[in-house]
Amino acid sequence: MKLTSLVILLSIFNFQVMAQKPTDVKITALTNKIALSLHSVWLKGYRLKNADTPREKAIPLSIGETADSALKKLGYYPKIRINEKGELVQDINQDAKKIVPALNLKLNGGPARAYAEYILNHDFKVRADFVEGSSAVHEIWILNNEWQRESNPGLFVSYSELPNNEKIKDLDVLKVALDQMNPTITQSSAFKNYYKELSK
Repeated sequence: MKLTSLVILLSIFNFQVMAQKPTDVKITALTNKIALSLHSVWLKGYRLKNADTPREKAIPLSIGETADSALKKLGYYPKIRINEKGELVQDINQDAKKIVPALNLKLNGGPARAYAEYILNHDFKVRADFVEGSSAVHEIWILNNEWQRESNPGLFVSYSELPNNEKIKDLDVLKVALDQMNPTITQSSAFKNYYKELSK
């Protein structure tokens, strides 16, 4: 009787723990949404400086797949070609929904998944939550942009050491991620007040 009761209690406990943790399916779905949004943010900044100048990136291929076979399969996506090196590439200077999904995940999937995992495991109700969230965004950015350390050393500091014009960029990314999960969060007075604080 005691053993049966213990098994039941453990089963209930495990169910509650599993219910509290985001499933991988949920994380993946949110990751894909965030990745699309991150491309849109990048595109806006890129076009301000480069207008319609093409920006080609190599499309990742499956094992055993050739550029020719992939082109036949993905040819309906716009601005795809096989370049002089024999690589299948796509101009990413276009709307996120027109980018080959595998390419968008290659470019944005790493940070997007990290953002998804973070926001799914944290609450966002008061100012401190948005400060900590922005700090987490900045740390994720550092991990994914080590190649910029030499050219932009001033960005490779803790979030608290950043000037407000840089902090607000991290808050903008946090907003992009949160809006894909629950857009009402960034409509809260706590978020809006912190945004105003950084905008001064």
